[in-house]
Amino acid sequence: MNSTIIAGLSSGSVDASLTEVDACTKDSDKLRNGIVNVGPFGVFSLSDRPSIDQAEAPVFTQDIDAPVDFPTASISDLDSILDIGNALGWNDLFDTGLDFTSSGHDEPAYEDPLTMLARVANQPPELQSALHQSSDFSSLAGIAPVEPGRRDGALLHASTRTTDGELLSYGQILLKHFKDVIIPTYSPVPMNSRSPWEIMNCYAAVQTLADLTFLNVRNVKHANKANLYGALACSAYNIAKTRPDCASISSSKCQQIGDYASRSAKKHLQDSLRTETTGPQKARYKDQLMAINMLIGLATLLENRHDCRCYLIDAERLLRLRGLNKSVLSRRARLLHHVYTWLRIVGESTFVIHDYANSILLPRIESSLSKSRRSTNGTQEDSTADVPSHGHLDDFLRVDAHEGDSGTDSDEHKDDEIGIRDIHLEDMRPWSNTLYLQIYGIPETWLSLVSQTTRLANVIDVIDATGTVVSRSLNASLQRKSSMLETMICSMASKNGSLHPKDSLESTSGNSDAQKSVNASEAMHRAMNSALVIFFYRRIRNVHPWILQPHVHDVVEGLKEFDRRVAKDAHYTCGTVGTFWPAFMAGCEATAESTRTWLSSWLEKRAQDSPTTGNRSSIQIMSQVWRRRDAAIATEHSDEAPHEGRTRSQRKADMKCTWVHVLRDEKYWPMLY
Repeated sequence: MNSTIIAGLSSGSVDASLTEVDACTKDSDKLRNGIVNVGPFGVFSLSDRPSIDQAEAPVFTQDIDAPVDFPTASISDLDSILDIGNALGWNDLFDTGLDFTSSGHDEPAYEDPLTMLARVANQPPELQSALHQSSDFSSLAGIAPVEPGRRDGALLHASTRTTDGELLSYGQILLKHFKDVIIPTYSPVPMNSRSPWEIMNCYAAVQTLADLTFLNVRNVKHANKANLYGALACSAYNIAKTRPDCASISSSKCQQIGDYASRSAKKHLQDSLRTETTGPQKARYKDQLMAINMLIGLATLLENRHDCRCYLIDAERLLRLRGLNKSVLSRRARLLHHVYTWLRIVGESTFVIHDYANSILLPRIESSLSKSRRSTNGTQEDSTADVPSHGHLDDFLRVDAHEGDSGTDSDEHKDDEIGIRDIHLEDMRPWSNTLYLQIYGIPETWLSLVSQTTRLANVIDVIDATGTVVSRSLNASLQRKSSMLETMICSMASKNGSLHPKDSLESTSGNSDAQKSVNASEAMHRAMNSALVIFFYRRIRNVHPWILQPHVHDVVEGLKEFDRRVAKDAHYTCGTVGTFWPAFMAGCEATAESTRTWLSSWLEKRAQDSPTTGNRSSIQIMSQVWRRRDAAIATEHSDEAPHEGRTRSQRKADMKCTWVHVLRDEKYWPMLY
């Protein structure tokens, strides 16, 4: 039998067969005369007849008004996501049809990013059809597209001579720094369990580095390269900032490498979203989401608020397009979803520069509340309406109506389908399979209350900005919602942030280090609970700062206890600096000079240890709130006090000045996640 097979093989080499294939494809006469078979077994066929007649090729159409169903990922699925009439109605969705994605990312003379953030993307009907025909996923998310005919290297700094080879030669040093120094700062509380950034992003970056160097793997996906280069850029910038005397690599070289790596990461992410979202070159969903999360971290580190906002919208689009339509979502994919959710919700809590005066927003809010009430009062058969739609981007104006009688005593839980799809925690019911406690040491309930408070505050701001007299039913719904939130938030804070034993990430018996971490986590959690109370009463009730001083004191005590419990252990190497969110919320309301000084010092110390360059801006925002309040009070009590050129109405407004007013005046977004 072996002799028969060998005798049937072609006597030519592989090179000869390839040459024959090339010759046959160029000889049209041979193709017209019949099928040509080449190769060692003579089974490779060349024919001028297509395998599928074009006239019989299937045509796919989709009704954009129909419910979204994604049997397989396809660029055409963007039709539903980009239905502007049902998607974002304000500046969360960028102007996808205008010259928004110009070369501004590469040119210094660029329109202020926050001016762009203030635009409202309510596109006319004629633009919607153009959007539905677009297949450029990345350009829709605000990432600057590659100019036609422009070489890849042209996107990188022309003033530097850094190459991929030189960048990758520092890969081991930079990735170790990313794992040991950068990743611990991404956790708001000390954790003994490994972070998803280490389990997913760092491991994937190491594998990609190996593929690009000694393994010499061809066709490494753009998503993997974006994740790797993003990690290298984060480390390079952080070393340049915090370790200028590093023996392994100079500060100037780190800055140069960081510039090159960040540009490379952005370009590879753009290429991945354009070419690897669907089709034969499709990258793994987890790899693309890891890459976007990494670029969010890089943009936050550089305080590039425009890019960060774009990447967050990118992540939501990708998640709804490829993630929520999966029949089974792996644990690792859920980890990445949870990372995104934390970044998005905490980021949205301090994003207050929307165009609240847009006239189309109030009808949308009323429609959303009406649908929510119908689903709440509906029968079990229509309970699927409770599932937040995964076909449209979230404008953080949807307010859930799952109120019940008490809000806190209900035993109703979300099922797994709703829990997985509820990426922005619109549904306040608890979910038994949540992973937030394992990842961040923070219960899902806390994050859900932040999301709900942010949404309700946005709705109230829209009503105030438009000056509309709302209907009695809408006003009653908002009142019930605010009362329920108030009850739940105050109930959580009254427990002083103590974690239930069953919530512990791992047993602490016989493990002093684990017990130490849990204790420090409890202290930070107490501070975050009290800060949530402050956040609610500032954004929803807008009370006088004096009323909030007991809660400011609780935040300070929680942060002091956090520092004490961390400092007691000389071998404590967690590296987390703690989240800035509670200190910022308390600091903006502090009235006592000693409290202000302590919180400023706490934030300054954390800013020195944090890789993010923009964290000091939170101190500047607090200082401006204090200055305007104190000046207004001094003017009120003394006619001789300087007015600093401000009118009487402005001085009266300064007495009620909050961090919200300062951020809107400065068109600024502090990224405190």
